[in-house]
Amino acid sequence: MKKFKISVIAVLVLLSMLFAVGCGSAIAPSKAAAGAAKSVDLAKNQEYVGDERVSFSDTDVTLIKNKKSAYKAIIGANATQTEKYAAEELVYFLEKSTGCKLPIVTDENVGDGERFISVGDTSLLKAAGITPDYDKLGYNGVTVHTVGENVFVAGATEYGTLFSVYRFLHYQIGYEAYAYDHIEYNYYNELKLKAFDYEYRPALGTVTAEDAEMSGKEKTKEALRMYIYASKNGGYDLAGNLYNNLWCHTTEFLASPVKYPHLWKNSQLCYSNPESIEVVTQSLIGKYVNSATGPYLMIGGSDNVGSCDCKDCKANEKIYGGAAGVYARFLNIVAKRVEDYMVENGMTKKLTLVGLFYYSYVKPPVNFVNGEYVPVNKESVPRSGQVSVGVMYTPIQSCYTHPFGDDTCEINSVYTDYIKGWAAITDHLMMYSYGTNFQAFKYHFNNWAYMGDTYRFFAKLGMTYYFEQACAQNGISPMSSMRVYVRSRLAWNPYYDTQDLINEFTEHYYGSGAEAVKEYFESVMENFERVYTMAETECEGIYYTIAKSEYWTRPILKNLESYLEKGMYELEIVGGAESEACKERIFREYVLLKDIELTYYSKYLDKEELAELEELVAYGREKYNITKETEHG
Repeated sequence: MKKFKISVIAVLVLLSMLFAVGCGSAIAPSKAAAGAAKSVDLAKNQEYVGDERVSFSDTDVTLIKNKKSAYKAIIGANATQTEKYAAEELVYFLEKSTGCKLPIVTDENVGDGERFISVGDTSLLKAAGITPDYDKLGYNGVTVHTVGENVFVAGATEYGTLFSVYRFLHYQIGYEAYAYDHIEYNYYNELKLKAFDYEYRPALGTVTAEDAEMSGKEKTKEALRMYIYASKNGGYDLAGNLYNNLWCHTTEFLASPVKYPHLWKNSQLCYSNPESIEVVTQSLIGKYVNSATGPYLMIGGSDNVGSCDCKDCKANEKIYGGAAGVYARFLNIVAKRVEDYMVENGMTKKLTLVGLFYYSYVKPPVNFVNGEYVPVNKESVPRSGQVSVGVMYTPIQSCYTHPFGDDTCEINSVYTDYIKGWAAITDHLMMYSYGTNFQAFKYHFNNWAYMGDTYRFFAKLGMTYYFEQACAQNGISPMSSMRVYVRSRLAWNPYYDTQDLINEFTEHYYGSGAEAVKEYFESVMENFERVYTMAETECEGIYYTIAKSEYWTRPILKNLESYLEKGMYELEIVGGAESEACKERIFREYVLLKDIELTYYSKYLDKEELAELEELVAYGREKYNITKETEHG
């Protein structure tokens, strides 16, 4: 126990002086996991991962040399806030990499023959005949083109442009954002311009993830650097909330059951009553449509398993394909009325009214006929237009150990069929997923084998938005930084191999402690195999009973702790600010183990040892805001 005492005191002293500083397994079960899909375009002799190029060759044009450059970053005379920020990020990271700061000027101030990197919607982009296609690229798709000695970096939207800048930097200087507190890039004295001919649409469209470290508007810029949106209430961009602060279970705000009790039955809004349509439409127009800066408005039902069971709704279920069909028809009517209002008032922005297809509303209004999904009634087919209807598929009862598309999982095979049905009738397929155990926030959530194949499956269905509710109630959760990184990379391109991403993250994020962290994570995954054997099932949902002492015995906990102690010790030997930052990252994992140890095994400690453990856990809980055991306390 002396070793434990010394390590605890050392960690406490070191952490009291730490600030965030950058520093340079097995996945169980993996029966359905597929490797990365790599192909080679023989005509161009270039390697791809999925549909995305791995690299681009150098031209003979010098972009920067000896901290000097002939290039300027160009933005449009009427550039948006986001386009200006994109240019600033371009200049910032190029300067970090080369020591050269490019000037930012508008397209009105470019002379003949000057070299430039055009960012976003500029007159130069138009003159070059480059038009990023929204239908092809979607909201976040990217393009980078080298034309002669100049470069054009632009998406079909301003966030597509921002992500285009980050992809330019990725290929040009090795830019990679591993976490909110760790970004890497290479250093160059001479930087040759790449021969870009790059267009790519991210696999899952707009992606948000509600881990604490990426939750809240203040995390917006850090998240965007990882090609995702800061989460909480649906997500944030630089202009504000993606859902215009109308997120999740919103019908009670749009048509209050206190004010309109006659519109509610079985704790849900009646979607058959014409008055419900009128009230919700007027609420949207009166409070949200005119001021909307984000692309979405949620019309989500209450958080319970039932649907309105009035006689009209029951009759309409037979006509429109079940409760979800009645709901989709209601959304279509509201969307059309909102669109009519916008057209009449000269409003050109696009909006998507998002339905939360949850519990009783998860089954699509389709029939399976001759191998195809056919809508029961065209009125319940989600509409597309200036105001579209989005289907946020929310299978809260699904399994998160086995991927979608794995027919060996009886639970997910049902939900797989449902989402295929929705994909067949909507252009706006969205997903509300989960990334934590809501009964055990301090314990690992083993959905690592679920991710790759599931994201590939979703990508093939044409998903446009993906939200994953993870642990935002506490400041940290197990391996949350790695979870954000792996999720963001697979959502961008699901043909990366999950284990390769885990290894890459660990090596870059934990420095000299990486091997010990790998051993720790592999041991956690091995313990899950033991848990599955004891439970006689691998199927793990978001309420899986994992917080049991027999699943995390004292020898298992001590073994896991020893790996992390080893990693912190190795970093202490190396020393320096970078090692201290990496050691603090390992401690975040370590304190969660110690918290579990205090819960189950305090009786094994004498008075002095118990006081030390309580001090350490209290320190960790305060430092990392670890206040919740479960979603309810």
